Amino acid sequence: MQFSFSTVCIMNKSCSENMSTHCNATSSSHSSTEPLSIMAAAFICVLVISTLAANTCVCYAIARYRSIRRLQDVTGCFVMNLCVADILVAIVSMPVWAIFQIYGVNIRFIVGITFLNLWRCVDILCGTAIILSLCAISIDRYWAITRPLVYGEYCTGWKVSCVIGFIWVYAATTAALRQLPWATPSGMKK
Repeated sequence: MQFSFSTVCIMNKSCSENMSTHCNATSSSHSSTEPLSIMAAAFICVLVISTLAANTCVCYAIARYRSIRRLQDVTGCFVMNLCVADILVAIVSMPVWAIFQIYGVNIRFIVGITFLNLWRCVDILCGTAIILSLCAISIDRYWAITRPLVYGEYCTGWKVSCVIGFIWVYAATTAALRQLPWATPSGMKK
């Protein structure tokens, strides 16, 4: 994945006059006929299908089989939360990235700036939720291994619900803060 000046241009509502020439020059060099772009988009489509299939299977296994729920009730909640965030990335973020691989910065003309801003917000939301869910699973497993006798007292269903709620509130706050005007580089309009 390559981040260049054109990536910065796509993430902003408009480029200033000095940058618009560079954005147009960059977008013309990134056409939909490039085989590498098509292959990258096809690979992302395979990743989307794989991500959806794998996370759906994990969610089904946790919800269906009582032995999994009973043995690791707390961890199962955290893993389910991670799967939901992964599924949201596969549904919302990855398809737009596949389109970006084909059309480059011209994607803003295809889907619109408002959609790109919403996509960026959801992408940050899900990415932050994934990272925090992985942290919660790691801390949960650490406590289960280092304090097995008191683990059940520390990790109750109410505490797990609070942690999962905190994960999503923190992720939503992070995504919302990115939409504020001061969150963009100086001199660029959002």
